[in-house]
Parts: sequence; structure tokens; C-alpha cells
Amino acid sequence: MRPVSFYSSGRWARLARFILLLALSLFSQAQAGVSGGLLSEPAANPAPPPVFAPAPPPVPTGPPPTQEVPPGVRTLVGPPVVLQNEHFEVDAPDNVSAHTVMNLALGLHTLMAKYLPWPTSPPSLIQVQLVPAAQADFTAPFIIQPQHDGHRLALVRWSADTKFADVCLALGWVSLESVVSWRDGPSAVDKAPDWMKLAFGKMLEARYKPAVLDAFSAQALQFPALTLSQIMTAHGPYGADLPILAINSFWLAKFLDEKCGTPVNDAKLFTALAFGGSPPDTLAATFPGEFEDPRGLELWWEVNYRGLIHERASPVLSMADSRALLDQMQFVDVPRPGDVALRTRLDDAWVSRKDKTVQAALATTILNARELPLKINPVYKNAALSLLRVMVDLSGDDDKAFHSDWTQYQADRTDGEAYEAGVEAAFK
Repeated sequence: MRPVSFYSSGRWARLARFILLLALSLFSQAQAGVSGGLLSEPAANPAPPPVFAPAPPPVPTGPPPTQEVPPGVRTLVGPPVVLQNEHFEVDAPDNVSAHTVMNLALGLHTLMAKYLPWPTSPPSLIQVQLVPAAQADFTAPFIIQPQHDGHRLALVRWSADTKFADVCLALGWVSLESVVSWRDGPSAVDKAPDWMKLAFGKMLEARYKPAVLDAFSAQALQFPALTLSQIMTAHGPYGADLPILAINSFWLAKFLDEKCGTPVNDAKLFTALAFGGSPPDTLAATFPGEFEDPRGLELWWEVNYRGLIHERASPVLSMADSRALLDQMQFVDVPRPGDVALRTRLDDAWVSRKDKTVQAALATTILNARELPLKINPVYKNAALSLLRVMVDLSGDDDKAFHSDWTQYQADRTDGEAYEAGVEAAFK
């Protein structure tokens, strides 16, 4: 008798199929060498890893470096540099540019103070902004803008192509307008003659590059000679005529300076003309007997102008100008908290020698001093060379060498002043 089964034939069939499928699955896994099992064998031909979709490219955030960017779009790299002293404020994109223009401004102040009443504590600063060409919304080399408080702002288009002469003209223009505004108020600025603004700019250029006097002579011979009335009543805009007026204005200022003869007479004449005095009346009062009527005035200018531009100007600075140049070079702007700079003598700047701004200013001065031995008056040549050694010492850490060279500079400077006094006494 067969044993009693608890499973029907259908259940046994389903169980058999389950066991068969389980066996086949285990066998296929063993053949494939499924990884993860402690006893599994690696497959002879492992399956390739799954392929994933590539990551999407980064979304561009701006134009590539070589792409042209419209003016006004590109931003400055880092904050602008702001330098200030008691007369000027220079805003620039970098330290070297700021100190270069500030040194020019200080030289202009020294030059103009001989001719015009320059207040010790002016009510506002003369502002100069160096605007990168990619950001400038003007095409002229510079523009002058009045500000809400009456002072003047010069915007200079700044790039590697900016001309030294244009920077000098911008400084001369904005400085004369500011001097007139300080004394007589913003409404009096229109009285400041354009020719004098241009003349001070060209005088500044000649101060730092004495050799350009020969070029100025050549340009005066090439350009048409303007009448005295054309020069002294000129009013912009000028466009292509600006270089012609600038050269004629320079020679007029040089002629008047030589005719005046003394700083006192210079100051009287230039002050009267700068603040709106009538040119014919002012010249007649300053030079009595030189001419009798407007026709004689024009002839007086024309004859002297022709003789003046044919004279060969000496590229060597006078003793007084050489001494003034040393006065300027022996100071450096040292940064102080609050984005201000303190004009500091080099011997007092030793403790701040590691400052990047100080080093940039010294490097600029040394670079611009390549022509110094040629243009400095021989009386002050030793002092100039000693001062350059002091600047080089400021880039190192040799305290003894620095102070030794500074002592030598003071001695050479004293010798130069003694020679200058002796020369002046001999010609009295």
C-alpha cells in the first residue's frame, strides 16, 4: 500500500519547476563568476561598465578674454587707487599711474605758484581721474567737468597710448580754472583765458622734458603764426586746431615771462590776465612805451615771436628749477588710513619702505630720472646723483648705507646752494 501524500500532483509539479529554475539560476551565476561571492571566480570576459551621459558644459559667465568688449562694460580689476595732498586728488586704476600723475601735478603747482596766487589751504581739491579707455564714454584725450561744489574735475582717457603732452594739458587746464574758482567763485571760471590754460600745460611738459623746446620751436615754424588777438581771445572747442593754439600759447607765455624780467612782475601780469583783465590794457600798463595802438601791439608780438622761436633753447634747467626739482624728488607719498597719503621726506619714509605704494612711487621716479644727469644744472648734479642713491637704498634693508647716502645728499645739496648764491652775487 502506497504512503499517503499530503501534496497533490499539481503542487508537486509547481515545486519541481521552482527547484529546476533555482538550479539553473545558481548554475548561470557560477558560470558568469558573479562578483561579491567569496568563492566566485572572475569572468573570462567581464561585462563593460555602464556608460553614463557626459556632464553638461559649464555655462559661460562672460565673454572670453580675447573678445572685444564695448566701452563701459568692462570693470576695473580691484579698487581704484586714490592719492591726495593739500591741493590735488588723483584717482587711478593702479599705483604707478596714480603716483606718476600726482608727481606731475606737484610739479605744476610749483610752476604755477610763481605766476598766480595759490592758496595754502584751498577750499576744495583739484580732482583728476584716469579713466581706462575701455570704460571712457568720451573720445577726447581729456575733458573738464564742473562739480556741484564749484571745483573742477579732469577726466583723462587712460591707456598705453595716452600722450604725456595731453596729461600735461589736462592738468594745466583744470588747475587754472580751479585757481580762478577758489578766488572769485565758480561763476568767474569763464574769465580764465584758454590760452593760459594751454600755456601752463606746455610749460609743465617742457619742465619735465627740457629737450622738447627744440620740438616746440620746430612746431612753431611749421604751424601758422596766430595774432595776439587770436591767441588771447580763443575759446574752444578747438578740435584739430588745439595743437596750433597750444604751441602759440606756450611761446606767448615764454615771451611775456622774459619781458617781465622778475617774479614780481610775472605775478602781477599773469594774475591780471588770468582773472579776466583786458589783454590790451593790461599789456599797455605792464610794458609802457612798447607800442601805441592795437596795430603796434600786434607788430610788437609778431617781431618778438619770430625772434623767440629761432633762439636755441638750452636743455639744461636753471639753478632755481634744478633746486625745485630736487625739492620735489626728496619727498614720497606714504599711505595712511582713510585712503589718504602723507607727503613724507625720504629719510622719514625709511620705516615705510616696504609699502608697495612707496616702492611703486620710487620706481617711477627712478625710471623718469634717466635724463636727469643731462638736464640738471651742473651746480646740483652731485646732489641729484646722491638723491638717486638714497632712493635705491630705500628698496633694501641696509640702514647704515641709507643714512650715509642721505647725509651725503644733504652735504651735496648745501654745496649746490652755496654755489648758486655765489653765482647770483657775482652777477649783481
